Formats: sequence, C-alpha cells, structure tokens
Amino acid sequence: MQIVIPPLPVSDPSQLWIDGLTQQEALQEMQAWLKASKSQLEKYKNRIKQDQNTNMDLSRVLKYCKDCQIEASAHQATLDSFSEPLQRCSPDNDERGRYVNNQDAEQQGSLNHELLSLQDNLHVLIHEVEQDLRDRLEWDTRLKQINIWITDQNLWIYSAQTPSSQTELQRSISSCENLEEKIRQMSRALWELREKTCAQKEKSSSDRISQTDTLLQAYDALKRKNESAKQRLIQAQQLWSNLEMKQNQIMLKTIRASQTLDYYSSPRLTLQEQKHLHEKLQLLLKETQVYETDWDDLGETISSLRELISPAATAVVTDWLEKQRDSWTQVLGAVNQQSLKSQDVLVLWEVYNQLKGSLFNSLQMLQSDSTFKLGSLTEQDNTVAQAAVMVTNMESILKRANTLLCDLGEVLEVSKDLTVYLEPLAAGLVQSESRLLSRSILQLIRHVSARRDHLQEELKWLQDFENDLESLETTLEDWQRRLESGAQTDQSGLLELSGLSADLEVLNERSCSLTLGGAAARRLQRLNRCWAQTATRAEEACRQNRSFDRLVKENLFKNLEELHKEQTEAGARASRATTHRPILHMGYKCLTWDK
Repeated sequence: MQIVIPPLPVSDPSQLWIDGLTQQEALQEMQAWLKASKSQLEKYKNRIKQDQNTNMDLSRVLKYCKDCQIEASAHQATLDSFSEPLQRCSPDNDERGRYVNNQDAEQQGSLNHELLSLQDNLHVLIHEVEQDLRDRLEWDTRLKQINIWITDQNLWIYSAQTPSSQTELQRSISSCENLEEKIRQMSRALWELREKTCAQKEKSSSDRISQTDTLLQAYDALKRKNESAKQRLIQAQQLWSNLEMKQNQIMLKTIRASQTLDYYSSPRLTLQEQKHLHEKLQLLLKETQVYETDWDDLGETISSLRELISPAATAVVTDWLEKQRDSWTQVLGAVNQQSLKSQDVLVLWEVYNQLKGSLFNSLQMLQSDSTFKLGSLTEQDNTVAQAAVMVTNMESILKRANTLLCDLGEVLEVSKDLTVYLEPLAAGLVQSESRLLSRSILQLIRHVSARRDHLQEELKWLQDFENDLESLETTLEDWQRRLESGAQTDQSGLLELSGLSADLEVLNERSCSLTLGGAAARRLQRLNRCWAQTATRAEEACRQNRSFDRLVKENLFKNLEELHKEQTEAGARASRATTHRPILHMGYKCLTWDK
C-alpha cells in the first residue's frame, strides 16, 4: 500500500505575523498543526508496521518526517518568541494580568511539551526509517551482487560448454568442480540467513524470506546447469581423449603401412620371392582396407565432439583429419598400386617362366636328338643312303630349331615387358637367361647347319666314289670275261688296263679322305685284289705272245713305268685337291692296292 503524504500546514511565525494573526490565534494554529502532525505520524507508524512499504514509500515518509522536524523546529522558535514577553512582565501587574499570563504560560508549556514529544517521535521514526532503508539498501546490494554473480556464472557456464582446447576443457572441468563447491557453500550460508531471518520476525522478514527462497531456487538452477555443463565437459573430454587415441593409432598404422610398403619395394630376384612378395602385399592391402572402419569410427567421434567444442577447435580437428586422411589415402593408393603392379609382374613372370621352361625343355630335347642322330652313323652304315638320311635328319632338326627361334621371340618379348617392372638386378638376371637361351639356340643352329653342309658335301663325295667304284667294277668284269674267253691281249689292251689301274689308285687315295661304310670298304678291297689278279693274268698272257720280243717288252715296261709315274702324279694332284674339302673321319683305315 502506497503512503500518500499530505502537505504540511503553514505555520511560519513570520508568516503568521504577516497574516495579521494574534498570539492567541497563532497558538491555536500551532495546536491544530500539532494535532494534525501527531495524527499523521501515528498513521505512518501503523502503516510502517504492516511491512507493506516499498523503498519509495519509506523515502517519502523519511522526507515527510524531516520536513515535519524542520516545521517543529520553526514552531519551537515561534513558541520561544511567545514566551519572552511573559518573562519580561513586572510583578506589579494586576491580578488579572497575571492570570492571563499564567494561562498563556500553561498553554505555551503544553504546546512546548507536545512539540518536544512530536520531535522525539519524529527523531525515533526517522532513525527507524533510515535504519530500515540502510538495511534494505544493504540487503538489496547483497541481492544484486548475488544475482550478478549468478548471472556471471550462467554466462561462464554457457561459454565454458564449448572449449577451444583440451587445456581449456580441463580447466573448465576444474572450475565446474570449484563452482559446485562454492554454490554449496553459498546455498548453505543463504539457508542459514533465511532461518535467521525467520527467527528475527522483523517487519521485512517476509519479503526477505521470499527473496531468499528466490535466490535458493536460482542457486539450485545454477547447480543443475553447472552439473549439466560438467557432464557435458566430461563427455567432451572422453571423446577428445578417445579421438587423440584413435588419431595416434591411425597415425601409427599409416606410418607402419608406409614403412612396410617401402620394405616390400626392395627387388625380388626369383619368381618364388615375387610370389611371397605378392602374398604379403595382398595381406597388407586387406589390413589397410580393414583400417577404413577406423576412419568411420573416427568420423563418428569427431561428429559427436563437434557438438561439444568451439568452432575454432572443430576447425583444427577437422583440418587435422583432412590432412591425415590425405596421407592415409596416399598410402592406401600406393599399397593398391604396388599390389596391382606386383600382380602384373607375377603374371608376366609366370608366363615368362612357363615359356622359358618350355623352350628350355624343347632345346634340351632337340640337342639330345641332334646328338643321338649325329652319333648313330657307324662305319658299317655309312652309305649313300644313310648319309642321305642323315642330311634329311639335319634338315628336320633345323626346322625344329627355327620353330624354337619363334618361341624364343615370344620369350624375349615377354622378358622385355617383364624387365620394365623389375629392379636392375632382377632385370639383369632375366636378360641373362634370355641371352643364354638365345646363344644356345643359335649355337645349335650353327652346329647343325655346319653338320648338314658337311654331310651334304660328304654325300656328294660318296655318290661320286660309288659311281667311280661301280665303273671300275664294270671294267674289271669286262676284262675278266675277256681273259676267261681266251681273247687275245695285245699291247694296247695292257695300256688300257694300266690307265685304269691309275684310276683305281686315285680311288684308293680318295677312300682315305672319306668315311666309308663296311660294304663299300669290302667292295674296294675286293676290287683291288681282283684288279691285281686280272692285271697279272693279262701280263702273263701278253708275255706268252710270240709277236712280242724282248725289246718290245722293255719298251712296253718303260712306257708303263712312265705312264704309271704320270698317273701317280695325277693322283697326287687329285689328292691334294680333295684335302681342301671337309672330310668326315669315322676311324676307317685307308685301303691301298699292292701291285
């Protein structure tokens, strides 16, 4: 209820004299003012006791009391001025005058007493109101400070819920714990103050109790908010610690995968080592692909943490995640690329190894066949037909060798593709194997070609030898038939036989440079033996010829010797001509003709 203060009655003495009031009228006016002031003051006391006044109401009452106090002082001065004429009255005045003076003195004394009582009451009320205002001011100030502190703590809690670093996060958790203890202490102190206020039963106790209850509710709300913020910060701390742990794990896995990949990049010298390397790379690739789930977990952790930290901290964490993700992507790509490269190398190496093995086996088989077929020719089987078969065999081996050249081309092509992926040392080994195969095949081709050419030449010589041998055998058979038939043998016949003997001698010399078969050698031996017998018989028949005399015989023998000498020289020349041709020696002895 608001206190309405009425205007004070005007009772300034100077104003009273100016208004033309008599002393008696002025005293009556003063008495009326005192009565009104006492009544009004009593109302104020009653209303103040009701404890329904605001600070504004108390301030107005205080102002009224002070103004009333000033008015009372003015009335006191007026009353004092009225008492001075009474003190100056002479004792010689008449009785009536003394009676009037006594009445005035009693009236003034009564007014003075009432005025002093009013001043005392004003002084007491002023003191009470001022004390109440001071208490209210002190209480309001304290409430204001508490409210400001609660507001500041609410603001701090709001700002602390999104820390920018782990250090700030830990500091905020400690601050929340300290704030929790401080709230507990302040709540306990405020509760004690409330109980004390209830026990005092003062005029303003109800308001203060209500305000205390409001503050206690604010403390409870602040406590709940602080506890919520603390739990939020603890959750953020756990997430951040978990994030750091996962970051370190992923970083270590990235470094490990990178170092393992570097270790696996060392050269492999064999196909078996390459297979082991590919298996290890496949295992590493599977491990790195499994690690992708760690990135998913890390992303979920960052998403949860993003809601609990400041945007600046989120930007730092996200930036780190992107950089680490880029590093991991590079390592994963390198592992995948190295695995694919290893797969390509392994496929090429297996193809190369298969082609090389097949070519090597074919080469060994061809070498064995060529060695066997070249060694199958014996002295007994070295005939024209056998030589022709050997030439045919060499031609077949050359065709197979040319087929190996085509296979060698495939091997060289694959090895060329393979060496692109291999390290220098391994590539050098593959190239050495390819060169060795090439050299072996070319050596075989050159050797077989040389043997074929030699066999072709020997076949030609054998064919010529067979023709000459057959011609001499035919001539010998003709002479044998002539001698057996008793036909006359003259000097020209003997000369003809001697000339053919030179051909036989040349044939014998040619046999020394040829590798004859058993049948050809036996034919030549029989021809020499039969030729000697036939020549002897022809000579005897010629000696029996009476038409010849000794001189003719001597001349004949002389001519025969000269002819034989010429034939020998011709045979020697023919023998020297044959020494420039390749000759296949099979260990046969040269056959000669005994004259």
